[in-house]
Amino acid sequence: MRSVIQSFRNFVKSPERQKNCSLWPAFLVAILCAVWPVGAQAQDESFDFENIAPNLPGWRGLGSVDSEQKSWGLSQPGFPFIGSLDGTQPHAGGNCLKVEFTQDVTNVGIMLMNAPVSGGSLEVSFFIRSEGIGADGLVSLYQYDSGGQRTQLHWGISKVQESSTWSEVTCKINLLPDTASIRFSVSYPSVPAGAKIWIDDITLKMSN
Repeated sequence: MRSVIQSFRNFVKSPERQKNCSLWPAFLVAILCAVWPVGAQAQDESFDFENIAPNLPGWRGLGSVDSEQKSWGLSQPGFPFIGSLDGTQPHAGGNCLKVEFTQDVTNVGIMLMNAPVSGGSLEVSFFIRSEGIGADGLVSLYQYDSGGQRTQLHWGISKVQESSTWSEVTCKINLLPDTASIRFSVSYPSVPAGAKIWIDDITLKMSN
């Protein structure tokens, strides 16, 4: 987990991030993070927020049964939002993830996910709905080698339209030969107090 936090901090400070995000406010805020060990075997993955802990105690607590290998958690303490499981209107099943902002965020909100991959192509899809965001979002994908260095940035390859009903977002990229893991994000230029985001049924599909 510490390596993911440090990688995120390095990303925020990097000249490449500043160049590609210059039209948005200064820094990025991590909303959600899912972590897999880079050495894990690449395979199709699906996450539906079922059969997991009903809260988000710090970095850990919301994830698969094997919490040491795959775990979900909110960003570092101090960011003005609360994450929880919500069963009132999931896309499917009994739960989805809900992120609610308690005050205005003038920086960009971003959702991160880290997963092992191995060559070929990758398709990422998920369902999202929102309330009170006031703006459309962007999906970006990042490729990393086995040493944790970013080798490719696919900035804003898909748009997330603000909608109170569930909509599916899908994006596909070709992986570089040395890519060992990917991260994807959903980012917004700003988020007002009281805004809510729901996310459900995240799927990663890999092919040669």
